[in-house]
Amino acid sequence: RGTFRNAVPLDLLADVLRRLALEGSPAVADSLLTKTLARRPGWAHLYELRAVSALRAGQCDRAEADFRALLEFAIVRPDGPLRVEECRRGRAP
Repeated sequence: RGTFRNAVPLDLLADVLRRLALEGSPAVADSLLTKTLARRPGWAHLYELRAVSALRAGQCDRAEADFRALLEFAIVRPDGPLRVEECRRGRAP
């Protein structure tokens, strides 16, 4: 449900951002997720989505930084290190 501060319900926005990160242009996803993170730095899910988008674009260091940012929220992606390593080896996610 939207509010004055958040006109778009977060669950709807999260679905659109997830689909963009997984299926859309990595450059567009990165740009939109970065702008959204600037407005909502406490929304941990955005770091995960941006990491996935970075992996798709071959931006391994960016993905690693976003997976590390998740640790600040006590969120551990067990497959994070492996996915970053595969990225560094040139394997697509």
